[in-house]
Amino acid sequence: MASNIQTSPKLLSHTYNQIALVYRDKGNNRLALEYFLKALHIEKEILKTNQYQPTLATTYNNIGEIYRQLDDYENASKYLHKALDIRLKGTVSTHTDLAAIYNNLGVVYQKQNEQKKALEAFEKALEIDTQVLGDNHESLAVTHNNISAIYRDMNDLARALYHLETALRTLLRSQAGDNHVDIAAIQYNIGMIQLTLGNHIKALKITQKALQNQLKILPESHEKLAHTYFLLSHICQKQQNKSTALEYIEKAVEIARISILLHNKCKFEVFQCQLDLLKNDQFHDGATFQEVRANFLYSPDNPDLQNCLLSNYYEELTQISPDDIERRLQLLNNMGSVYSKQENYSMAMKCFNEAIELYIQNQTSNRYFPQQLESSMIGVYYSMSRVYYRQENWTIRSIIWKRYLNWH
Repeated sequence: MASNIQTSPKLLSHTYNQIALVYRDKGNNRLALEYFLKALHIEKEILKTNQYQPTLATTYNNIGEIYRQLDDYENASKYLHKALDIRLKGTVSTHTDLAAIYNNLGVVYQKQNEQKKALEAFEKALEIDTQVLGDNHESLAVTHNNISAIYRDMNDLARALYHLETALRTLLRSQAGDNHVDIAAIQYNIGMIQLTLGNHIKALKITQKALQNQLKILPESHEKLAHTYFLLSHICQKQQNKSTALEYIEKAVEIARISILLHNKCKFEVFQCQLDLLKNDQFHDGATFQEVRANFLYSPDNPDLQNCLLSNYYEELTQISPDDIERRLQLLNNMGSVYSKQENYSMAMKCFNEAIELYIQNQTSNRYFPQQLESSMIGVYYSMSRVYYRQENWTIRSIIWKRYLNWH
């Protein structure tokens, strides 16, 4: 191999890169990373390639993307910024590779809870791809979908829905058409938003399409099918169609028993709990998109499940970054809600007050859009009002409820 490097390092670099691409396409990210790094080493250390050579930008972007998929966001950011630096200095501003770099950076920023930077990166990618690729390219759909996720986190459902529907139209008009693997996922998310907006007929129609597409490409016991049946059950329940809602939730539980129970008993119990609630006409209605989406982590009535969830919440709270303020607020609210269900009101209020203090300390943070932290606080004040409701303290409950309405 050493002699090959001496006689034909350029060919060897190309070969390593091609091997890396094959492993990447097969989903073997660690081997893909290994060969991308070998190719980069030859380019930099043996061929002494100019540091602003465009081909290096492609390699850096590929490496950054692999690190992103491996959840190594620090290294992902490092390599993606190297790629960006090369493209900005040596390429026209509308180069498609530049859009890909911005898209990858946007995902990294999003994972690092830098939502403002993420949105800026996605919008730059969308602007470039729109100019270069036209309106019917798959890349545009990916970016619209990424932008939608940020607006969903901000609870700006109108913009989230616009970008999701644009992503769906783009994919359907692209060469991939109905067979694209992301079609069902986008349709599912549209169904979630339409449900939250109260558009039950639209929600049912698009979610049924998602189910049809999933059944074409997924094994019959895949976990995603359980989630889709769960959502369909919720929609039918909102339409007062209890018999059909019951059929869907029973199907969801049947699949969850196969795909979820063995590796996550706690999560499976949530499915079972929702089935029991529906049978007893006590199915929970989420008030916001976040609450609907969080159904699988909602505070149930089952004592064993409550303790299981509390353990999970505490464990995650100790593991996540102190800078992840939004998630910390969500976890504190979830914990307080469970304690409230257990009638442990002192612990519930301790969690809610800690959430309020955390918000006050970070409400001017540049990492988030104001709507994101405010959306989390809506849930906190709603949950606090439930504590006083359960204690029949109507005066304090009224005060907290007014705060909730002011935030809502």
